[in-house]
Amino acid sequence: MMSRVLAVDVSHPDDGSPFGIVADSDIADLMAFARTQSQDLEKDCELAYKMDEAALSRVFAFSLKLEKLDDHARTYGQIIWSSLLNLAEAKGTEWYDSQVARQPKAVQQRIRDFLHYATGKAEPSHEKDMSASERADWEKLFPKGYIFGRNDPIFQTQANRSTEPTP
Repeated sequence: MMSRVLAVDVSHPDDGSPFGIVADSDIADLMAFARTQSQDLEKDCELAYKMDEAALSRVFAFSLKLEKLDDHARTYGQIIWSSLLNLAEAKGTEWYDSQVARQPKAVQQRIRDFLHYATGKAEPSHEKDMSASERADWEKLFPKGYIFGRNDPIFQTQANRSTEPTP
């Protein structure tokens, strides 16, 4: 699983690296940090890629252990971005969206914030070019009323400061 996470130059957003270059050492540092938080994140990621929903929930819940957009959060963000791309391709976007939706509200917000940051950073105006079916899929992951960065210290400087939902 870890080989799928390695990122490439952030100047090439089509390469699937919205959080920048993630080296093996970044992944090792994040996994070591997770162990200090009493979580085997590496094992949970491996199990999640085997479609273990409980493990995926633990991977998602780990997001609440992160408090700022530092190297741990950046590496974790790349893992979450990769999980969307890989697991949604394997099981379908509806399955992935439902996995996010069944999490506690704080975890839903954090995971959606990581994914919105990744999609917004790559191409902030991409929503207006979506087909109806793409827009419907997008709204399953980011339902009406979702506000990017709401009460989220990681994304506080990028947060949508209005009370209007984030497009």
